[in-house]
Amino acid sequence: MTESPPEWIGRADLDRFLDLTVRGGWPVARLPAAEASDRRAVLAAYALYLLSDPQAGPEEAARSFLSSAGSFLSGTPSELAALARAEGWIGPDGLARAAASPGLSARRLALEVEFAENLRRDRRERVRRELQRKNTLANAPRSPGPAPGEDERFMREALLEAQRAGREGEVPVGAVLVSGGEVIGRGRNAPLALHDPTAHAEVQAIRDAGARCSNYRLSGCTLYVTLEPCLMCAGAIAHARLGRVVYGAPDPKAGAFGGACDVRALAPYPRRLAVAGGVLESECAGLLRDFFAKRRRSQ
Repeated sequence: MTESPPEWIGRADLDRFLDLTVRGGWPVARLPAAEASDRRAVLAAYALYLLSDPQAGPEEAARSFLSSAGSFLSGTPSELAALARAEGWIGPDGLARAAASPGLSARRLALEVEFAENLRRDRRERVRRELQRKNTLANAPRSPGPAPGEDERFMREALLEAQRAGREGEVPVGAVLVSGGEVIGRGRNAPLALHDPTAHAEVQAIRDAGARCSNYRLSGCTLYVTLEPCLMCAGAIAHARLGRVVYGAPDPKAGAFGGACDVRALAPYPRRLAVAGGVLESECAGLLRDFFAKRRRSQ
């Protein structure tokens, strides 16, 4: 009787095996009743261990396999070796009746299983954090919204500051900080005048309000700014514990609240900060557009 050729272990077998590793406590005794593709994937993976060290013997290879890549299986090495013999993966001489594609080995399999497990763990953690973020937002106390026309009124105050910045030769961005319906801080871009790269309108308004209130915490205050805040200003907003940010024009190049990025997606960033954009957007954007057009003409 002609003996059947050795089994060929290919990439598809390993991919299927990696899919199976999400299971936990899968009994070896149930493998004979499993789908043919699942059974083949497990036995092919086991055969790689037997191929890597033929001197170890079927049961020793099974023991090594079950303690590493096949740790999701429950059963004894003798059960797995007996099944491999019954399925023709082990010959009468105790050697594996299989050959592997170039590059496939027990070591390669173990590394891929470890990588897949780490990837799944990272995905679960991301899902957990996202659910936690949504729960935090859902359970956060709702503060009363602004009175009708209030956002436009205070954004016009910020526009006045932006116009002053433009007349001083600075990029025309202005900001005001509001608490209880009153302006408690004003700021406009002044990096050139102050020789200070941190002197953005938002930071200036926060500094002004902090000095007036004798407090570096400005909890619950609303910041109105004509341009979407950058990452640096987003950090200052978080440290000041502001309650709301309202901006005029979006900044796709440097904006930190949806323009270039969104810091609210980062785990450490305050979840209760409310953000609204597009208030008097055309006026805010037009001020910037006219400023840069005039600068280009003068060059």
